[in-house]
Amino acid sequence: MRARRSQQGGADTLVVTLLVVPLFVFLFAAAVPFFVYMVHSHDVQHIAHHALTEAETIGYVSPALIQTTKDRFAQMGYPAVTERGVSYPSFEGSTTQKVLRSQADNTVRLVITYPSPPLIRYVQLLRKTPSRQAGVLRIDLVGKSEAYE
Repeated sequence: MRARRSQQGGADTLVVTLLVVPLFVFLFAAAVPFFVYMVHSHDVQHIAHHALTEAETIGYVSPALIQTTKDRFAQMGYPAVTERGVSYPSFEGSTTQKVLRSQADNTVRLVITYPSPPLIRYVQLLRKTPSRQAGVLRIDLVGKSEAYE
């Protein structure tokens, strides 16, 4: 076998480098917004579960609970916004009448709707989500009332 000279093989190494390095840079740069979304999603879920726990304790989604949850959303970077005449975060569909533990149906429902970040809208478009749901982050949680009176 002959030893390679230092001048040979430079072109193929250069071509591979010019193709592979931009690909890796793109993948790493694309991963950052995705992981930021994942962290925010976890925090939003945590806020929603905390609100559900409070709603289970008092038996319904009270105006004070709604305001507290809105404040927590604002601290996370999701301020109150209005889109197409709807104020977000919206709690429409949540249990607003007190439900007692002793009732036959003691279910407490918490529904939080908020416009989703642009990254999620793109993912929803790729999944072909129905247009009425596209661009909206909807958290729907159900629990049992612990209220006695």
